Amino acid sequence: MAGREVCSDDYAVRRSGYPSLALEIVEEGEGILRLGRKTTSLRPGMIFTYGPGIAHSIRAVPGSRLVKCFVDFTGAEGEGLLAHVGLAPGRIALARDSYSMLRLMELMLSRGDSATAQSHALCADYLRALLRLAGEHRTVESASGKSSDCHMRALALIERDHQRIRSVAELARRLGVTPEHLARSFKAMGDEAPLRRLVALRMNHAAHLLVSRGSQVKRVAADLGYANPFHFSAVFKRHFGFPPKSLRKRDRGMSV
Repeated sequence: MAGREVCSDDYAVRRSGYPSLALEIVEEGEGILRLGRKTTSLRPGMIFTYGPGIAHSIRAVPGSRLVKCFVDFTGAEGEGLLAHVGLAPGRIALARDSYSMLRLMELMLSRGDSATAQSHALCADYLRALLRLAGEHRTVESASGKSSDCHMRALALIERDHQRIRSVAELARRLGVTPEHLARSFKAMGDEAPLRRLVALRMNHAAHLLVSRGSQVKRVAADLGYANPFHFSAVFKRHFGFPPKSLRKRDRGMSV
């Protein structure tokens, strides 16, 4: 079972345990979590687990619009994966790539609603990937709330608008922070530099245009804001290991 909860100001649950294993991730807002004997302030990017015999309570901080996703599951494989990634029931951590985890949650919810012949297997695969991504976590104390919030907002903006964002300076400006603060937030979360993530998505989009639409290299370079197509080609080659013209030739060869 999985879901996304947009919590009201009076949201509160209190349980002495839970019949299955559960993993939750905070998407936005703030809350208060009591897990066993430990009380923690929830913030975006935090993940926590619970299960049978694990007492816990969760409540929203009024006015913060707490939003979180959850998945409940059973079975030896899931229990083993949680233990393997250091998130046995009763653990709290900070996700390194919370945005990708939330995307997997969305895929799981979408596929679960479709009820096709492959839905069960796909949801199981999404859960395996989700738990492995959860394994790329940091301790709650290792990064400030400001770092995790900036990191998550940056990931969402890069994913949504990478075709138009030309530089890290522009990304930082749109987030309302300095480029230095943005770089520090990515480093604090153990992530690669924001420029590398931005370039990766931009070049993947470029490859899509070259292959699926048969666009010319000059046109793709212009669409992505490169005044010099040779500069675009150099960035593309540095990312993929071959020039964009080579990609078009490969595609034509495969299509014959």
